[in-house]
Amino acid sequence: MKKGAVEIINVMLILAISIAAISILWGFIMGVIEERADTARITSSCLDSVVEIVFTDYNETEKSLVVGVGNVGSRTAEGVRVIFGKNKNDSLQNLKSLEWKGVTFSNITTIPEEVTAAQYYLDSNDEPFLCDNSHTMEVVVN
Repeated sequence: MKKGAVEIINVMLILAISIAAISILWGFIMGVIEERADTARITSSCLDSVVEIVFTDYNETEKSLVVGVGNVGSRTAEGVRVIFGKNKNDSLQNLKSLEWKGVTFSNITTIPEEVTAAQYYLDSNDEPFLCDNSHTMEVVVN
């Protein structure tokens, strides 16, 4: 091979490797930026929506628990998870600002001491991200 052809091939290989490296680095950097932007969006949303438990009512005869939940914040919560005991939870979807809803749990054989409500927002992978500002209330037995 001629010396000029080898140099051209070397330059082309270096360019191809450089472009591949830049593409990989660009993809990594964009992923980190998108993840941080998603976290910032969710954190801001969590600050603007505040969920409170308004009432709890356990009916011993029917073995049911009713939990009233309200959003006293300025932003619609994509969802609210009502939690008590081990793996006992339910979700409300799209609890708007200044809106109140009730959740009923049936076949509750053990009276829970307390119930927690936490709003959540979906991340870019449609996974729920629970906000830190949850609200807990003792259960009232009726």
